[in-house]
Amino acid sequence: MCSDFEPLGKSSLFTILETCKASTRKSLQGINYFAAAAGEAFDGLRKMIEDKVALHDDSARLIENLKRARFYLKSDYKVHIARSSNIADHCCIHALSDPKGRNFSQECDHEHDESCIECSNLTSTLNEIERFIEKTETDKELLDRALIKFRLYRESIEAWKAHLLRSINQDLCRENLLDKLSNDEIYVNLDWAMKFLPVKSREPQSEFFGKRGISWHITVVMKNDASTGNEEDKFDE
Repeated sequence: MCSDFEPLGKSSLFTILETCKASTRKSLQGINYFAAAAGEAFDGLRKMIEDKVALHDDSARLIENLKRARFYLKSDYKVHIARSSNIADHCCIHALSDPKGRNFSQECDHEHDESCIECSNLTSTLNEIERFIEKTETDKELLDRALIKFRLYRESIEAWKAHLLRSINQDLCRENLLDKLSNDEIYVNLDWAMKFLPVKSREPQSEFFGKRGISWHITVVMKNDASTGNEEDKFDE
């Protein structure tokens, strides 16, 4: 710790806590379905472990590792992804290449001889949970059901991880296009924004049920403003 560092006073800290109160989100709408399915999968895996907590000594450790893996995917994983990386889970070229189709694959100019502790934690935790289910479930029929449920949960989590990597790769491609955009070209991005549900102040049930909503589509046009000298204001929308 720096010797010349002066922390804020108690009154200032209490003022910050009073102004920035912690809140719990209870209802979320329009969540990305990859993230929503993965969130349900993490909750489902945790419940499967908690239901058998008395039968296994490592239950608490598995739950803690599961929390750690979930937090990593929600936060730092997207920061670690790069176009080229020595870690296979972080390398866009390697991860997005189709091993069965030469037209949809690209060779990396480096070795994947490094590993990520957090990515390894996710894989090892899921493998341990599978073994945990096999050890704690004695009934053959219940075991088969539990393993099917576990594999569906695992697919949802891995699909979310793959979706995060694809989205970062898409952002990298967009940034590359904008960097190479000439003065006589424009960049057009068309995307579905959200679904709007019109609401009336006094709405009868006959109008409420079966409401389909109105889809909003947004188009963003960007061009290179050659007359602007400031790099931060280079692109106008």
